[in-house]
This record gives sequence, structure tokens and C-alpha cells, in this order.
Amino acid sequence: MIDIINEFKSFSIHVEVYDPWASKEAVKKEYGLELLTEVAHLKKDYHAVVLAVAHDQFLDFDLDAVKGDKAVVFDVKGQLKINQIDGRL
Repeated sequence: MIDIINEFKSFSIHVEVYDPWASKEAVKKEYGLELLTEVAHLKKDYHAVVLAVAHDQFLDFDLDAVKGDKAVVFDVKGQLKINQIDGRL
């Protein structure tokens, strides 16, 4: 995922990362990233959402609550239902 984040950043895209299983301290030390620690900290108007982990918490995640009107949802792990996404590997 870090390669995807860095690629977005190379285009001056603002990136926010949420992973309920990751250690905020470890991610900061290893990658220099600040993790969002709660779903409540997520914005309501993302242009893109990339699901890059297969945590069960995301199966019931309300994508409509965070994505903007024209947001793209990409599921790297193939975990979400096809009608919830715009693309997957």
C-alpha cells in the first residue's frame, strides 16, 4: 500500500490512511505516515477510496458515508461486493 500512497503523493494528491489494525506509532516510524485512528475522523467527501486490506471491519463499512458524489472505489483485495466498487484487481 505504501507504493500506492507514494504514487498518489507524487501527483500532489492529499492522502489519508485508516487501518484499525495497524499501530499508529509503528506506521509513523516505518513510513512517516499519520494514521486516522477512528472512522469518525474520516471526511465525508473523498474523491477515491482504496481498500487495500482484507479486514472484516470493512465488510460492513458504509462507503456512501465517506465518498463524494463522483468518488471511485477500488478494492485491491477483492473483498467487497461488486456493486460497491468501481474496480478491483
